[in-house]
Amino acid sequence: MVERNQQKLNNGITRIVQKARQNLAVPERKFVLKMMTGMSAPPHFSLATAVTFKKQNFAEFKELLNKALQIDPEAFPENRLVNVLNQHKALWLLEYAEDIFRKAEENTTDIEEE
Repeated sequence: MVERNQQKLNNGITRIVQKARQNLAVPERKFVLKMMTGMSAPPHFSLATAVTFKKQNFAEFKELLNKALQIDPEAFPENRLVNVLNQHKALWLLEYAEDIFRKAEENTTDIEEE
């Protein structure tokens, strides 16, 4: 029962990740993400935490969080608060990224062994 629920959860996560990748592959969304570059940290932060972490893509995870940190919060005052908050979270995640990925890998191994 537990294994079947875990499999359903994994399948659901896989479908969500595939859907997110497909949505980002749509030219209009790529354009929006490109346009948001330099304006807003959340798109980069969200993609890093919701998609690349689940796929365990460490290099892309760090790249996206670093892009979030490159945003100048003062450039767009209407986005300042959300940018600063996401940048603080990105800094924390980058500081502990290796530990976070190691723990996730260990948990995946433990689940597979059961």
